[in-house]
Amino acid sequence: MEWPDFHNGVASALEMIHDGHTLDSHWLFHGQGPSPNATHAGFLLGIGLIGKIAGLGRVHAWRYLINRHNLTSVGIILGLAATFVGTRDRVAFTLLSIQLPSFLPNDSAALNIPFQTQAAGLLGVGLIFLGSNQRSKVDTLIRDIVPPEPESRDIQADYREGHALAAGFAVGLIMLGRAQQDSMESQADQDIVAKLQQLMAGMGLDQNSTSMHRLHNMGVTSIPATIALALIFLRSNRQDIASRISIPQSAETVDTLRPDFLLVRALARSLIMWDAVQDSAEWICSQLPPYMRDLKVTQLNASPTEQAVQLAYLNMRAGLCFAIGLKYAGTGPGSRAATVLQQVVNSMTTEARVRPVGYFGKVRLHALQAGLDLVSLAAAIVMAGSGDLGLLASLRARHHNMNLSYGNQMATHMAIGMLFLGGGRFTLGSSDKAIACLLIACFPRFPVNSSDNRAHLQAFRHLWLLAVQSRLVIARDVDTHRSECIAITTRTEGDSAATVNTPSLLPPL
Repeated sequence: MEWPDFHNGVASALEMIHDGHTLDSHWLFHGQGPSPNATHAGFLLGIGLIGKIAGLGRVHAWRYLINRHNLTSVGIILGLAATFVGTRDRVAFTLLSIQLPSFLPNDSAALNIPFQTQAAGLLGVGLIFLGSNQRSKVDTLIRDIVPPEPESRDIQADYREGHALAAGFAVGLIMLGRAQQDSMESQADQDIVAKLQQLMAGMGLDQNSTSMHRLHNMGVTSIPATIALALIFLRSNRQDIASRISIPQSAETVDTLRPDFLLVRALARSLIMWDAVQDSAEWICSQLPPYMRDLKVTQLNASPTEQAVQLAYLNMRAGLCFAIGLKYAGTGPGSRAATVLQQVVNSMTTEARVRPVGYFGKVRLHALQAGLDLVSLAAAIVMAGSGDLGLLASLRARHHNMNLSYGNQMATHMAIGMLFLGGGRFTLGSSDKAIACLLIACFPRFPVNSSDNRAHLQAFRHLWLLAVQSRLVIARDVDTHRSECIAITTRTEGDSAATVNTPSLLPPL
């Protein structure tokens, strides 16, 4: 039960968000107890996310790391990275790089650092150097996307996928939105894009590798490379790059890619073609290949090809809905995006009530539940801080469903938390940094049980906090200082006006 205690530790730290004091090292060590524990590890991450760990000196941070307590190392590494996000702080980077074999000299002794600590360190490097475009670190991180040889002792074989995904996130963070300011036509840029395309196709970086090696790598490298490309070309509207992230164009070839690959590719293409994303069911339909648009989702009497098409459809629909959620984050329950996503949530909830028949029925139900998790999160991102009752009813029904897995419940509880963010005092933004952090926090690889970190480190689920915005407006009587409910008119860019009653969340600024 270590990871649930870790999450509780993060939650306890977030209660201090309104306290303006920076915590000192003595206070932190006093709260640890006689030995390292998961709750204090989560607390370290939480205070880092709210920027209160800056007073922790290098020596005191090292005292946490030398205990070699896995969760404490994860908490302090990500906490420091969140506090110094985008600052390129050398001290913080030094502490993180010690945990990463790829950043150590070639003749360094093997430290046998656990996967969770390495994954946290990789993402931490990406956060500290957010948007810095430091090519040397990008080159190192791209090599980390490639899984090590089986005989390597640096990373446990079962956790290669999570290690590669953390490296892919870090590459995307360091070059976040780079294509918005640069044409990416230099040779160095083209080399990075070419390497990521190779990894997306599972070809690896060694041209002499065998076809078996390439096929083996694709399950590990394709998703991280796709996400890295999406973050580098975020909002760039580069059709030439989006077209390289291919989707099978016929029902006969749809099973050449795993359904979860199609989800990530649909999402990545949407993040690149940002201006083309629309908050409508028609846009979702237009992004699907023609053979999926008139699909009847059923589990009975389906041929193998039809089964593959159904799974591809369920995953791509979820990925496209998530893209809508990211683009229209924090726009509120009155937006078209909220209406569309709520309709999809209701539709998928109805589909998931059908009792599975046979093996494919169970596989289809799993895809439905995973897609519903992601669409529910997308809806919560749009309606963050609003406490919308319609979405809450859907989430409460899932919360009380005892047949759902630990990961399903985690996604549901995250959505409820976002829906009532800060008791209605906060919402979520849609800046480049906010989009990247929401993508990492809500990434659709939820754990099977409380100890599962194989594909995505559970500590990453808390990075949504870096996307939080305070847009609450309260009207107070100048004489009594009491808050009053009055009607105010807001006017946003584009000369659109709306009338709301205070207290209320302002539209995106």
